[in-house]
Amino acid sequence: MKKFWIPFLILSITIFVFCSTFDIYSTKISRDISKDIESIPILKTELRINLGRDLVIGPVEIEGIGLVKYPYVVSLNHTSSFNLDKVLYRFGIIKWEGKKEAIYTYTLIYEDEKVDLKFLESKGDLVLFKIKGTKDIKNCPFKFADSSKFRVGTNVYILDRPYHVYRGFKTGIISCLKDIEDGSIFDSNKPMAIDSNVNPGDSGSIMLVYNMCKMRYEVAGILCAKYCYFNREMLSVYADGMGYMITINHIKSLLEE
Repeated sequence: MKKFWIPFLILSITIFVFCSTFDIYSTKISRDISKDIESIPILKTELRINLGRDLVIGPVEIEGIGLVKYPYVVSLNHTSSFNLDKVLYRFGIIKWEGKKEAIYTYTLIYEDEKVDLKFLESKGDLVLFKIKGTKDIKNCPFKFADSSKFRVGTNVYILDRPYHVYRGFKTGIISCLKDIEDGSIFDSNKPMAIDSNVNPGDSGSIMLVYNMCKMRYEVAGILCAKYCYFNREMLSVYADGMGYMITINHIKSLLEE
């Protein structure tokens, strides 16, 4: 009877040594995840500005992507909030001396249903919401990865929504493991650099890696920005192939807090 378990013991040790010695995250797409792409919820923010004397501007809407870890939703500030002065300017109000009151309404569009959210806190550009009520919302269909095991060259798969046109899928690699420090609001979230092209509307996109040992996709983090610099004319120029990702380990620490 003891001899019967010896081959299984050897096989288990071999698998353990393989997983701990080599990179566990694959460089190939292993299965069709189109259904998972369609299940990614959309975060929609609605803003109304009360200027007093029954003068209300809005609603103005902005959309992003939410990562659901029930009952919490993680997203980015710049995809779920507005600059009030820019909104006023858009409506032709260049300057307003009176009192302004911003009324934000956050909803999650999940399987064509609207779910109300409550704002909890923000940390740099990372923002945390809580689902109101007891609405049965499924968690993100992917387990969380361990970003401490990422390497330069690890493939990442991005569930994006470029220009808010469609829910798509693209690939890239991690190009730098060091924390990016450029004096922006992203510093506090310690993002990693990726080489994928980033378009407007991609912010907040869920990024995946493929775990070869467990044969499944896992959440690597969320896409937060692309590199921007100023040229001689002081015009902002966005670099190609220089995106930033907030790692899932950092997000998990926020959820645990």
